[in-house]
Amino acid sequence: MRFDPFHAAVRRYADDGEVAALRVSLNVKLREIEKWRHRIRRRPIADVLWEIYIDTGYLAYVSGLKNGEQRRANLIQLHEQARKFGEFQRQGLLRFLQFLGSLRDAGQDLDAGSVSPPSGDVVRIMTIHRSKGLEFPVVFLGELGKRFNIRDAAGSILYDRKLGIALEAVDIEKRIVYPTLPHRLVAQANRFEAMAEDLRVLYVALTRAKQKLILVGTGDDRFILGSESPTPGPLPLLRRRRASSMLDWVFDAVEAQPRSAIGCSLESSSPCLFAAFHYSAEEMQSWQVEPAPLQAVEDKCRTIAGFLPLSVHAPAVDSLQIVQRRLTTPYAAAALTQVPAVVAASVLKRRWNTMTDEAEPVEVKVPTSKSEHSNSAADFRVPAFASVETSPTATRRGTLTHEFLQRIDLRRADGPAALKAQLAEMIASEVFANDDAASIDLDAVAWFFDTELGRTLRLPETRIEREWPFVLGVAPSQYNPTAMAQTRDDVLLVRGIVDCLFDAGQGWEVLDYKTDRVNGPAVAERAALYKGQLDIYAAAIEAAFKVRSKTNWLIFLHPRVIVRI
Repeated sequence: MRFDPFHAAVRRYADDGEVAALRVSLNVKLREIEKWRHRIRRRPIADVLWEIYIDTGYLAYVSGLKNGEQRRANLIQLHEQARKFGEFQRQGLLRFLQFLGSLRDAGQDLDAGSVSPPSGDVVRIMTIHRSKGLEFPVVFLGELGKRFNIRDAAGSILYDRKLGIALEAVDIEKRIVYPTLPHRLVAQANRFEAMAEDLRVLYVALTRAKQKLILVGTGDDRFILGSESPTPGPLPLLRRRRASSMLDWVFDAVEAQPRSAIGCSLESSSPCLFAAFHYSAEEMQSWQVEPAPLQAVEDKCRTIAGFLPLSVHAPAVDSLQIVQRRLTTPYAAAALTQVPAVVAASVLKRRWNTMTDEAEPVEVKVPTSKSEHSNSAADFRVPAFASVETSPTATRRGTLTHEFLQRIDLRRADGPAALKAQLAEMIASEVFANDDAASIDLDAVAWFFDTELGRTLRLPETRIEREWPFVLGVAPSQYNPTAMAQTRDDVLLVRGIVDCLFDAGQGWEVLDYKTDRVNGPAVAERAALYKGQLDIYAAAIEAAFKVRSKTNWLIFLHPRVIVRI
């Protein structure tokens, strides 16, 4: 007896089966499958998976089965995993199935979907790791005063990936054990690594809130006043490492802010960035949760157990009018629901500019000869995906160039030879790969540092901040003109990184490197597109340093042009 695979039997029956109606139905289904196979080779898996859900009505079908809500939630969870997989560099249905198989083999199968609606009026309790990728209107973060777990820094035998194995010394004659220098070094390295992981976890927790973040912790009586002269930028390394709990980091960060940004009173109505409230041990001991009214529940249970009629109270108002009013009353802040909580500076720039920036992430070809102008309507070049030789994309080239400009020693940036030597050192230390070196135009970088502006950056007295990150709060109307803030908490957070800030003694100036392949008049047009982004940088500098930036510079490395904005 011959046994064929199921799909082969289906295809064979669709070609020459006995029942005509079944043949027609199978051919329709096979065409749908072929359509989805064709689309999944060209579109993200999550989009095609959701299209299958909608076209087949499968979500509605499983909802009518036993445990339908859980079945539907599991399918939604599968789609969410496919959406997250779409962020990986390597795509494809086969790799997604291999990804799910690796989770199953490792005993980390997908979690069951939640049957609670994502926007339901419920309280969710979860670990910080489980909250990754999620956002909530209000977040409570507790146990900040819990001391760090530094067990990896204790013990007679310690291990570090870089430093190796370290042992305590044992004096058999004196019968004592004492630490050695390698043991202390490894213990310190393990402690710093554990604190770094806790800091990353704290960052995840602090970025889950959309509207309000409430931090709760117990610790020493420490009153927060803020700083008379706050210092911008991250906390010093030594100050971060002396902390014994996450609450210490929070205190240090708040104390580094201006006093005007901190409110310390429940009655205070003035706007502030942080509101700190202190409670004594006596006050907390008086806090009690009132028990639920059990008497009414017990009476209702007795009535039901005795098969007695339940009392029905007539509604005070017509319930139909309540439903009608709820369905027809427009939401006052409907426009705000279309505004994201956090947006990148480059995205907000496109909202301000009427044109889009083709250089992000697609490289624009600018004609440089008459032949290119005359043949622009009939360009029969081989597509990039079909060519044998591949070149780095505009985005990749820009990323490598910015990384190199961030890491170079400005005191040694005095010519192509010196820059080439620094690049060789970075390749030797595995900062860059050998193939990445060709994407960095060292001659263009050397040209810039030989200009008057580049020489100013290299002066010892010049203050420089490279790759300066910022988060700026702006009105939602700057993203959508119809989205007007309802309260002072309706703020759109703009996140970005400034390539370089420098102060040569006359105030802060912004310097932004560009690797766009533009020449001639196209440089001025491209610079106009970046004006909105530089305006956002200027606003962030004013919010951080309380002064406006003196000048904004655009450095176009390819055409070797400096534009002052």
